[in-house]
Amino acid sequence: MTKSKTASDRLAAAKLALLKAEEAAAREVAKDNPTIEALSEFLDSINAEINVNSRLLNGPNSFENRLNSIRKRTEWIDAQMSLTNAQDELLRSRKIILQAHISSLANAVADGATELPEVQTVLDSLPQPAFAQLIEDENTAKNAWKESTPAAITAQMKADKNAAKVVDGQDLEEASA
Repeated sequence: MTKSKTASDRLAAAKLALLKAEEAAAREVAKDNPTIEALSEFLDSINAEINVNSRLLNGPNSFENRLNSIRKRTEWIDAQMSLTNAQDELLRSRKIILQAHISSLANAVADGATELPEVQTVLDSLPQPAFAQLIEDENTAKNAWKESTPAAITAQMKADKNAAKVVDGQDLEEASA
């Protein structure tokens, strides 16, 4: 990559600049014509609508990105629901077992038993939580959703653009060395 433009590049740029200047001059001259002025205003409104539609079809707030974000949010909610259901099932199971232990110990005390198991021994006999994978799944889904939001997509686009500028700058520096 070279810093200087070739003669054909300079010629093409000059032709484009001349064409733009001629268009601007023609518009300036024709501006006083009511027909051209009305049509130009209509063209401006069409351009504004195209701009709005372009933002809805492309970019961080596009329909596709918004739908993707909703899908990721739903996956996160599903993961939360799976984790909560597993926790609820474990708690209900522990409750039933603990109630049975308490009933058994109460009957033993009523029958004259003086030695009862240690509290920790009873608690250790309860089913233990094993939610590591469900917690990991929930965190993964949450992070995927966060990365799919328009704000996250915009931030990533800016970061990519800045990275491209740095790469281009390095290429320019390397070429000039």
